[in-house]
Amino acid sequence: ICCIGIAMVCSAQTDTFHYSKVFSANKPYRIFLPSDYYNSQKRYPVIYFFHGNQGTEKFVKQDAQQLVNEAAVILVAWNGRSESADMRPYNVGYHSNVKYQVQFKDYFLEFVHHIDRTYRTIGDREHRALIGHSMGGFMSFFLAGKYPQMVCAAVSSMGSAEFFVGYPQNHTAYHTRYMFKNLIGINVRFHNGTPGEELVNLNTEVHHGALREKDLDYT
Repeated sequence: ICCIGIAMVCSAQTDTFHYSKVFSANKPYRIFLPSDYYNSQKRYPVIYFFHGNQGTEKFVKQDAQQLVNEAAVILVAWNGRSESADMRPYNVGYHSNVKYQVQFKDYFLEFVHHIDRTYRTIGDREHRALIGHSMGGFMSFFLAGKYPQMVCAAVSSMGSAEFFVGYPQNHTAYHTRYMFKNLIGINVRFHNGTPGEELVNLNTEVHHGALREKDLDYT
């Protein structure tokens, strides 16, 4: 059973950075620690938050700290920009958006290792979850499917339905609605938009794709 409570909330607490060998640069992130973190020796589950297009790690939501305290989890948001000046994150999108050799699938492994090494986490699969919004929702499902041995739960909030993924000279279309077989064994949650929202029709297809996988643990 996945031990992580997941909710659709998030807000600022501590901004810091680490040196990434993958990017050969400092990468910022925002982290929320439970209120008893510095007064105990407990270890905590971790939820990783992935921002959407034109976003950064500095998202704002008023009740994030309350979630972290009540659920006794660490919540951490990374920065998905390949270059700090980029507005579009994750090196995914249409042909012209796939510009970099450095891949976020590689950085994810490094970032998880940094968080587990730096903070008192419970560093196993059953205590690690992903949640993302829009392009970050796409990444949540993509990375969970890439590394199911590392993640027990994945949430997409109005995630992008399909993008080209890979290298400038070699990338391919990744259609989320056809990829749920990669997520079997993971607790999967998907939030679609409301009628009239830009991606609602494509994401209805994503929802139906999830329903086709009978062994998928899906909400």
